[in-house]
Amino acid sequence: MNKILKLLNYLKEKYPLEKYYNWKIPLTTPIGIPSNVKSNYEKNVFLKENLNNLFTVNHLENMEYYFWIVQKWGGIHRFSKNKKNVIKIISFFEDLDKKMIKKENFNTISSLSKISSFYNPEKYAILDSRVTTTLNWLIFKYSDKKIFFPIIQGRNKKLQNVFYLRKILKSKDFFDKSKAYFEYIKIIKKISKEIFSTEKLYFAEMFLFTLADTFIINDIKNSSTNP
Repeated sequence: MNKILKLLNYLKEKYPLEKYYNWKIPLTTPIGIPSNVKSNYEKNVFLKENLNNLFTVNHLENMEYYFWIVQKWGGIHRFSKNKKNVIKIISFFEDLDKKMIKKENFNTISSLSKISSFYNPEKYAILDSRVTTTLNWLIFKYSDKKIFFPIIQGRNKKLQNVFYLRKILKSKDFFDKSKAYFEYIKIIKKISKEIFSTEKLYFAEMFLFTLADTFIINDIKNSSTNP
């Protein structure tokens, strides 16, 4: 892990979040964003810091916000607002309390972890295809302990076309899906503390997300030409 942290510390200066994180915010948001908050990066930080002020301890009362997070902010329109997904969200929060994610919930972890990351940004972070691609490559290339995160299918066509990493990960050891999210949180907490000096986990998650389209995809391509 020390090699990975050393590299990430270097990459933080080369790919600063303020410049490279550009996730677009929907035109309408549940909470007003001040006019002096200009960039997409600043708007995302503001939402992560303030949206959960609207939440109650009763998850059913928060469903309007939860579905906004997944559908509008996250752009996952197929996660429909219906009884099945309401039950799934409740089930996911129960999984978090038990520290064991059910298989059917891990299958939609990209959607569900968006909700948990807004609900408690000091305890949870988003786990999606770009983040797992970044971590799996860093683990493969820079870690002595090579246990990988389950592959999550994503919408990023650039990453989908990187076959070299898929080839590498065949027949490798993966974290069990029931525990993978919590193993991820351990890593994110370490990166947050060591690299960003904060308890807020979204800075580390945003950073790994950004690296997927910048450093990681190029490093994979360069390595695939000289395996």
